[in-house]
Amino acid sequence: MTAASDPFGAESPRFAGAAAPPVADFAADRLARAMTNGDPAAIAAGVDMLVRALSTLPADHELRGKYMTYVATAYRTRFELTDSTADLATGIEWGERAVAATPTGQPGQRLALYVLSEDYLRRFNRTNTIDDLQACIDAGEQALTGTDRSAEGTIRSTRGAVLAVLGNAYWLRFRHTSTPADLATCIAYGEEALDIRDPAEPGLYSLLIGVATALLTRFQHDHDPATLRKCVVRFDEALTLHLPGAPNRCDVLWAAATSHLQLFGYSRGLADLRQCATRTKEALEVMPPGRFDDRELGVHVADLATAFLGIESPDAIQRAVEFGRLAVDRVPEGDPYQLVALSNLSVAHRYRFEQLGDSDDIRNAIEFGEQAVRRTSTDGSRQLVARARAMQNLSLCYRRRFEHAHHTADLRAAERYSKSAAAPFAPEAESGPPW
Repeated sequence: MTAASDPFGAESPRFAGAAAPPVADFAADRLARAMTNGDPAAIAAGVDMLVRALSTLPADHELRGKYMTYVATAYRTRFELTDSTADLATGIEWGERAVAATPTGQPGQRLALYVLSEDYLRRFNRTNTIDDLQACIDAGEQALTGTDRSAEGTIRSTRGAVLAVLGNAYWLRFRHTSTPADLATCIAYGEEALDIRDPAEPGLYSLLIGVATALLTRFQHDHDPATLRKCVVRFDEALTLHLPGAPNRCDVLWAAATSHLQLFGYSRGLADLRQCATRTKEALEVMPPGRFDDRELGVHVADLATAFLGIESPDAIQRAVEFGRLAVDRVPEGDPYQLVALSNLSVAHRYRFEQLGDSDDIRNAIEFGEQAVRRTSTDGSRQLVARARAMQNLSLCYRRRFEHAHHTADLRAAERYSKSAAAPFAPEAESGPPW
């Protein structure tokens, strides 16, 4: 969850509505241009000019704190350009001074607290120091004081930005502490921030991903389908923004795909399954080589094929064939899940033959069915059941081809595999009397 880089907007010191010395206005304008142009040297010169202007302001001047906040933001901008932690540390110092110089409860203090909170979060992301994370939370919570969901205008937009920062901070603390209250607060603040943020505002994509990820984590604890439904809604909202070059798009597509498949397990809704298929294909199209383990990919698409096999429609069977082939290609040779992938693909081709009557499908069904049987084992009851199912499917494949082409060899093969499938489970013959 991220917030916009420039928090000022209508609260910029230049447009604050209070009387300010011309030299301070000039310095603020020069600093704004330097930050817009992204020139570290010009930013340093602008900061120096504004600091000198600040020294001429009375200690109780109402714009003093806002100008200090502007200096803090300038140092943050320099940090983004130079990657110098010294700039970030100096920005935090100016942020603390800005908070102290602004009357409690005034909009300017909320803005200063927001900037300070975000800077502490940036430093935590660099240093992983828990004290910085706590300082971020403390400043952010203080910024929320005196505002609520009913706030309007600049106060409302500032509240939304603060909520986004705090949502991120509570998520990071949850990852350190595993405290459910932190996760709950992260989600609550993130959801409210989404209600406030303008759809065109920068940072919306990251905020949606952050909320979706937090919801997915909650689902892994509470197993509530309603939580998972909210999660996939947020993932899909993020993906529909169509941001070119969006960070981690492949990871987000994959998370959305696997979440939709989990949701289908609860809802049995075809819309969830189709959305899973769409997100899976999109993820595979943009996935760099080696991004995910082949087995993880293969198991997912095999499970997707299995789900489509349970739906009796030509479109579903077509997708079962498509994803079944992907699974066979992805699951590593020798992996036990190869049996599942091959069996799925064999069944999918058999179903499609039963619907369309294409001889290529029944030939493929037998070929993949034979491969599946060769990968079965007789070691243990579960392996025996898997072997029996593979043989039953292969028996049906041969029988369907016999019904189509009337070759007695196919009928004999069907009978042979049918008997082999049943043999391990036949009741043992009763033994005779001991005498």
